[in-house]
Amino acid sequence: MSLRGRIIFRGEDITYKAIHERAKAGLAIAFQSPPAIRGIKLRDMIALAGGINPWTSKSDAGFVETILRKVNMEPSLYMDRELNVGFSGGERKRSELAQIFAMRPKLIILDEIDSGVDIDSLRVLGGSLREYLEANRCSAIVITHHRHILQYLKPNKVHIMSNGRIVLSGTYEELIPKIESLGYEALIKGATASG
Repeated sequence: MSLRGRIIFRGEDITYKAIHERAKAGLAIAFQSPPAIRGIKLRDMIALAGGINPWTSKSDAGFVETILRKVNMEPSLYMDRELNVGFSGGERKRSELAQIFAMRPKLIILDEIDSGVDIDSLRVLGGSLREYLEANRCSAIVITHHRHILQYLKPNKVHIMSNGRIVLSGTYEELIPKIESLGYEALIKGATASG
């Protein structure tokens, strides 16, 4: 199958742009499994994401502390730890979200930000993300297999995919109650039968 098309972001064709060029344009992505990296401190990674080179200039500790607090990570406990080394699933996701917030993107793509996290981390992730999106007039594409994070985000558009295609679109208020009452499989079956 040959896919065709273009990716237009903020009026610019970024289809063939390199990853760093897409990031400079204001696009950020969080992956399902953030890696653990020995030898790099979380504070340095957040500083780098915020445009501060911690190895050649004086790092702005206040900036890093502010970002960490936005994702409910106590700076004194996390700043000097190696990036995601020994972190729980929820801590890894909050660490990655902190790096994204430091970048100040205009669009965030989140690939299963809610997988492998407990209820408390899910609440923190959802609340932190909602606050960031509202305060920074930022958009997000949230890819999830579960609906739980959506209760914190209340998205204005929900798309349901099956076999690589969007089979249903609607508002949060329209589709989430249907998933809860019918179940995903029955809802998909009904959508593909009528479509």
